[in-house]
Amino acid sequence: MKKSIRRRLFMQIMLVLLIFIVFALLSNTILITPFYNMAKKRRLIEMVEIMNSFDGEYEENVETIYDIEEKLDARILIYDDDTVIYLSTGRVIQGQFISDFKPVPRGKNAMTGSDHMKKPRSILINSIPKIIDESRLDEINSNTTILTFTAMDRSKYLYLETVLDDGTYMNVVVEMQSLTEAIRIFNVFLSASAVIYMLIATYISYLMSKKFVEPIQNMNAVTKKIAALDFSDSVEIKTQDELKELGDNINTLSVNLEDTIEELTHELQNARRLEKLRKNFVSTVSHELKSPISLLQGYAIGLTSDVCKEKEKRDYYATVIAEESEHLGELVNELMDLTQLEAGYITLHKEEFEVSDFLSGILEKYKAANPDINIKYLKPYPKLQVEGDIKLLERVMSNYLSNAIRHVDDKKLIEIESLLKDDHVEVSVFNTGAHIKDESINEIWNSFYRADDTGSRSKGGHGLGLAIVKNIQLAHGMGYSVQNVAGGVKFSFGIKSSG
Repeated sequence: MKKSIRRRLFMQIMLVLLIFIVFALLSNTILITPFYNMAKKRRLIEMVEIMNSFDGEYEENVETIYDIEEKLDARILIYDDDTVIYLSTGRVIQGQFISDFKPVPRGKNAMTGSDHMKKPRSILINSIPKIIDESRLDEINSNTTILTFTAMDRSKYLYLETVLDDGTYMNVVVEMQSLTEAIRIFNVFLSASAVIYMLIATYISYLMSKKFVEPIQNMNAVTKKIAALDFSDSVEIKTQDELKELGDNINTLSVNLEDTIEELTHELQNARRLEKLRKNFVSTVSHELKSPISLLQGYAIGLTSDVCKEKEKRDYYATVIAEESEHLGELVNELMDLTQLEAGYITLHKEEFEVSDFLSGILEKYKAANPDINIKYLKPYPKLQVEGDIKLLERVMSNYLSNAIRHVDDKKLIEIESLLKDDHVEVSVFNTGAHIKDESINEIWNSFYRADDTGSRSKGGHGLGLAIVKNIQLAHGMGYSVQNVAGGVKFSFGIKSSG
């Protein structure tokens, strides 16, 4: 069974409050009486220090003595060997100085063992009704002793005997207020109040636990969605504390995890696509190699087995073998070049050259080889200087022209154009003919891909030319593209401007 953190927090708050109330009751019952006794004792000792400060001038400080009596509810006797100097006269303190008090014989005090006057001391002792118990509370020093007396009515008294610094004696009796009934009443009040406190605390604890747990519940809900790979929600915490920091960390984790998953998904898709391309590559290479090898093998067997007796047939067989050998050699060379380009093994030998001269030289060769096709160079810019590996860029242009010648329609029109852009010259090759299918626009740059999806060699080529173009342009850090335009298809590539 799941235990709610909100319930646990609520119960802990209530437990702390309950412990506090119980501790208050115990402290009030056990500790308050000893604390009261210690306070009374401390006040008596302070009174001795005040009396010592009078230096025997008691009559001049009578108002201070009155104040002490009232605050402590004390009865005070001050006397020397011959005379009672000061005596509290009643329950309601009204002190008096007795200058003609007859001296009384001094004798040994049976209780304290001191040589105080027995008669004056008995004046205060006799004011305590029916003493039934006497015990020493503390001996402060050799001159000061505090005793406790218990009367018949169970009331308690503190009795102090001391010798002041001026040699006079002082006895003080203080009645200890009974705290038992007060403590009992207070405990009843505290117990009754505790019920109200608990009800109020219950409501406050409920609100506090709710406010504290809500961010945790929010984080729990968000992390459950994250565990299910749902990153649509985020943690929102308004407080500026560790919970907000934790919430921010969860949000950061969610974003990073989503990005990582997207990246891994993309990489997985790429891996699957590359695996598909690899299989297609192996299949296509096998097909491309199988056809010429089969032809070579067949015609070679025909020649060696003396199947054809006529010289004309033998010459034809030899011509086919030579053509297919050349075709096979071209395929192998293109595969090697593509492999080196994709692996980055090709070193660029860059040089500056002029675009119009570069393109015109290539076009003249293709015009001569294809007199039935109208190959035009549109509005050449004068003296556009560019830089790059001229041999590799010539191959890019040759592959574009060869591709245009293979796919041009009956209009037999190919147009070449060079345009100055921001930091490069864009060269385009347009041929009239059918548009490339939309799904093939991005695929034609892959090895052995043919837009007709038949794998046919009827139009020549091995399906490697555009893949080689792509890798040459990537090596130069320049772009390449293809567009279906009005009347045909336009291929473009960029050459970086020099200077």
